[in-house]
Amino acid sequence: MTEKTVLITGCSAGGLGDALAQEFHAKAYRVFATARSVSKISHLRSMGMGTLALDVNDPESISLAVKTVKGTTGGRLDILINNSAIGGSMPLLDTPLSLARSTYETNVFGPIAVVQAFVPLLIAAQGKVVNIGSIAGIMPLPWQAIYNSSKAALHHLTYNLRLELAPLGVKVTLVVLGGIDSNFMSNLPKTSLPESSFYIDIRENIEQYLNGTGTGQTGIAAKPAVYAAKIVQGIIGQKEPQKRIWAGTGATLIWFLSTFLWYSVWDLLPPIKLRLKGLQRRLETRHNISTD
Repeated sequence: MTEKTVLITGCSAGGLGDALAQEFHAKAYRVFATARSVSKISHLRSMGMGTLALDVNDPESISLAVKTVKGTTGGRLDILINNSAIGGSMPLLDTPLSLARSTYETNVFGPIAVVQAFVPLLIAAQGKVVNIGSIAGIMPLPWQAIYNSSKAALHHLTYNLRLELAPLGVKVTLVVLGGIDSNFMSNLPKTSLPESSFYIDIRENIEQYLNGTGTGQTGIAAKPAVYAAKIVQGIIGQKEPQKRIWAGTGATLIWFLSTFLWYSVWDLLPPIKLRLKGLQRRLETRHNISTD
């Protein structure tokens, strides 16, 4: 076969996976677009792409997807893109462990399971693995510890995977994604602080972030297609794929700060410092404590 192939997880309409599928399709790749429900990717099928049901938390679903791709391509896959992820924000002290575990299942263990299942096809094609990380895995914004740490874990797994797959001829790329104008936050279920939270006095501030209305991205971030083009160019636009691609609103700034400044610089950034300063004053009053 001479036709190049790519499988992308998490391609529901309006997100980065959707945009990546369309960008690869425009470049004459045979695209396998996946989502837990194929009804969410029917528009990609109408464009001529292959669509598969794939739940990264379900071994049987993964196995069936591998079987389908193997049968269609003769046992090869040129590019695997792990894009599926779930978000969610909550102060770490208030986060149910069940929520933490489910986030890690999708954002960390899901990509591991998918790579393990598809790696024979990738080796046969001397292909590429692309993991979609986030600036959240580098910048520790408050109230997002579980999501942030799941992305940080994915970053380090990607670095290890790059070393371990190199002898097998498979390249590995990490995408550090900043803000994009997608449905990611709007698709999250509405959440609220529990009444027992230590942070209940600033509920109105925190719940903006829990429900995606306080991220500051509205009207700033570009559509996913803009960044999909950059990501695809970084993967296939030269002889060797880039090892790390920074894309999305804020990505360049986070790259600069994490590369050239000290590790605790995040404590000094206005969005973090101002948010926590107001909290500190209220906590001192309510709990009769001092942080001096």
